[in-house]
Amino acid sequence: MVMGASGSKLEKALGDQFPEGERYFGLENFGNTCYCNSVLQALYFCIPFREKLLEYYANNKIPGEAEENLLTCLADLFMQVSQSKKKTGVIAPKRFVQRVKKQNELFRSYMHQDAHEFLNFLLNELVDILEKESSAVKDSPHSSSPEKVPNGSVQPLANGVRKEPPVTLNSSITSCLKNFCSTETLNAEDKFFCDKCCSLQEAQKRMKIKKAPHILVIHLKRFKYIEQLGRYKKLSYRVVFPMELKLSTSDDVDTEYSLFAVVVHVGSGPNHGHYVSLVKSHNHWLFFDDENVEMVEESTLQTFFGSSHEYSGNTDHGYILFYEGLGGKNTPDLFFFAITIDIFTNECNIALGAVLGRKKNKFLTKKKSMGKKIDAPPIEDDYSGVSDVESSSTAILQMRFGRSATLVASIPVASTRVGC
Repeated sequence: MVMGASGSKLEKALGDQFPEGERYFGLENFGNTCYCNSVLQALYFCIPFREKLLEYYANNKIPGEAEENLLTCLADLFMQVSQSKKKTGVIAPKRFVQRVKKQNELFRSYMHQDAHEFLNFLLNELVDILEKESSAVKDSPHSSSPEKVPNGSVQPLANGVRKEPPVTLNSSITSCLKNFCSTETLNAEDKFFCDKCCSLQEAQKRMKIKKAPHILVIHLKRFKYIEQLGRYKKLSYRVVFPMELKLSTSDDVDTEYSLFAVVVHVGSGPNHGHYVSLVKSHNHWLFFDDENVEMVEESTLQTFFGSSHEYSGNTDHGYILFYEGLGGKNTPDLFFFAITIDIFTNECNIALGAVLGRKKNKFLTKKKSMGKKIDAPPIEDDYSGVSDVESSSTAILQMRFGRSATLVASIPVASTRVGC
């Protein structure tokens, strides 16, 4: 359902620079559904994701045969926006929101919800739907069998939790990622048990990205439980997120990424507030606040870095960052790689927005996650000085859209052999 013409000011602002074929639509709020709207805008302007979804819509839109689910509702919503005769306006994603509430009771109330949890839930659902469709195609006697994906599991990290240096009140995404990939020495009580020597040995460990993802999602964990208050409170620490960043792989190749969307949380706690999003489209930055859409300068993003104080009167902070790899090839696979950064401890955890229909829909750390294994593990632990170490890999989301499509949540296990 398309309503109104609230984007007329935007059309005037862009004038002749309005991108050909592009649409900028606000989304109606159905009572605290800003968490949903902000994530949907970020995903819509994730161009590879949008293209795959519209391709899926075109290949599967058979009147009277398509069973409604969250994927068909999302594809239909994206199609409404992209095929609208108007360039701007407001769309009511009523059917999609109703489907979300039907699928998960967490979102049925009119209470404030978490955008990060919603993104996780949505990707989980896409995994389940496309897996079922893939299984149906495989079981069909007239279909060719798709590539078999063996089961896999995740081994725990050596000697428990990875240690990180303490965060400062003025941190950056770049520094956090460098700390994440830095070498860690395992000694004293943290020595690694070598199965070959049957003894504790000193070792060095380093995280390596083995396969660069197409889309890098970074979640800034800004909520901390305060025991004295008996509740969570939002941290206002300043975290600088750059427009461009590099991610090193195990081949020492730097993959460049460009920021294209930011979901912003407005408020002082996780149980109340508001979500908005900023997206980059055709070198223009746009601000989406439910029904309202307006152009902003790139410098506006700096206002959402945070402050130099633990708690601040300014409660508008970047919460979920979306980066797209530059110079990537057009492939049938779309890889999402999600990292959660605890801005209080500076600890980076690998997280995934889909865990193959597990009971609890959460972003999980490597220690707790399980999924399916693919041939190319995206990340590996390198233990120097330890032999026959089976290192735990991490999560990756592989999307294949099409009639014989599959969407696989993968947390593969990589193995490294080095001298004792």
